Amino acid sequence: MTNPSSAFQSKSDAALFVDPTSLRYLTGLRFSAGAALVGKFGKALLVDGRYYFKARRVLSRGWNVLKLAPGAAELVRHIRNLGVRQVYVDTESISAARYRKLVESADGLAVAGAEGLSDRIRAVKRPEEIRAIRDAVRLTDDLWSRVRTHIRVGMTERELRAFIIEQAIRMGAEEMSFEPIVVSGPATAEPHAEAGDRPIRGDEPLMVDMGVRLNGYCSDFTRTPFLLRRRAAPPAWFVRFYREVLAIQNLAYRLIAGGERAPGAVAKKISARLQKRRLKTYYLHSLGHGVGLKIHEEPYLTEKGRTLENGMVFTVEPGLYRAGSGGVRIEDMACLLQGRLDVLTRSTKEMVWRIS
Repeated sequence: MTNPSSAFQSKSDAALFVDPTSLRYLTGLRFSAGAALVGKFGKALLVDGRYYFKARRVLSRGWNVLKLAPGAAELVRHIRNLGVRQVYVDTESISAARYRKLVESADGLAVAGAEGLSDRIRAVKRPEEIRAIRDAVRLTDDLWSRVRTHIRVGMTERELRAFIIEQAIRMGAEEMSFEPIVVSGPATAEPHAEAGDRPIRGDEPLMVDMGVRLNGYCSDFTRTPFLLRRRAAPPAWFVRFYREVLAIQNLAYRLIAGGERAPGAVAKKISARLQKRRLKTYYLHSLGHGVGLKIHEEPYLTEKGRTLENGMVFTVEPGLYRAGSGGVRIEDMACLLQGRLDVLTRSTKEMVWRIS
């Protein structure tokens, strides 16, 4: 965790968080509304009557819990009473209308935007967060094992998606971390296609991108096997794509495990490899992203991505996509611990499944 107050020089500076994800991260509690103020002065939680007594009971140490009436002016009044004169707000985690009302009600309080602040403080995970993410990844691996045995010719993409959601909840997930992507055949050429009423036919690729939320933390996972039914082998384009996606993923692992911490350097080497093999036109998205309380957060494995640090958790999910034919994406989750790369996802990556 990056302490948001560590960047402040003055005791009158503070960071304001109003989104439920940040409130849960900072307090460990779930709120549908409220505000947290963190600065040199300490920490204050401002919530309405629904949460006030519970918050006072649970957060008795280290937090100043205050009852908050509706309206931006009331929030500003509390902030000023705490001695804060400059407040920084993550503009990515507050609506434009709410930010405008806060500025209009400032009454001498200086309000400044701090884009991406919420993501930045969560980028480096605490040990207990990594344990929670491991549990979510483990559940996802087990879920994939159930999915494998359930797939049948004639089942629709929607039916398989419904099975995934039902099984995840039965296995203990709070919910899916996002709507599962379950597509087959040519639709696998669209990285974020939606499940439809198309039946799974065999002799074509099947892409499943799914994740669960467990104890607040997310997982993310993708596999794209070719479902053999009557064919002797997958088509040449699929074999080439699959092998290359695996090679790109392993290249990324080798680079990071070998000490490369700049996502941009990893991205450039992957780009050079794809260019050499005349495959770059089929590479449509970045290599990966951070995962935590949100399914997409820092760090982002892009050319301008933040330097990787110990405690960061992220996906490695290269993909190649050819319109009209299909695509391949393979996604694992990994983390950096004590300078070592640890791939959390354990599911196997067979290119071909036999299906009946």
